[in-house]
Amino acid sequence: ALRWIDAGFSFDMEPRWSPDGTRLAFLRLPSTHDEVGLIPHRAGSPWSIRVARLADDKVAEVYRAPQGAGSVFHALSSDAQLMWSGDTLVFPAENDGWLHLYRVPAAGGAARLLTPGRFEIEFASAGRGGADIVYAGNAGDMDRRHLWRLRPSDGRLEQLTNSAGIVTQPAVFGD
Repeated sequence: ALRWIDAGFSFDMEPRWSPDGTRLAFLRLPSTHDEVGLIPHRAGSPWSIRVARLADDKVAEVYRAPQGAGSVFHALSSDAQLMWSGDTLVFPAENDGWLHLYRVPAAGGAARLLTPGRFEIEFASAGRGGADIVYAGNAGDMDRRHLWRLRPSDGRLEQLTNSAGIVTQPAVFGD
């Protein structure tokens, strides 16, 4: 049977099942009358992350972007913008003027910046269950991209590459 989850006039995208299959997280971008899908722009209210419990169709807004900086959603170059990591969600945002990764509990709460600094994240890929996320960014080297491993559970960062080339678009295998 077809079920509408949290139907509305906003633009919902990036549906992601929780690891146990009981919840569905998604991004909600405010709709605009002139949306063409080519460039981000302000539409009044900021974007948000919502989580639906499928057992009872309860939906909660677990994150709302702040007004001002970060209020318009800017996507990574990755296929996935929203990643489960245990019972938290990892997502990109520009709250400090730079495109970084943040995490928020799936039950809601304060978002935590995971990748601080004056650099941009370009591409990210999550391993099985989101225990590790590998991303390409220009931290410490504005002219190049290097790969970094992030453990969202404790915020631990490890640089994986440091070459004269540009390294991007990591893929994390199941093991």
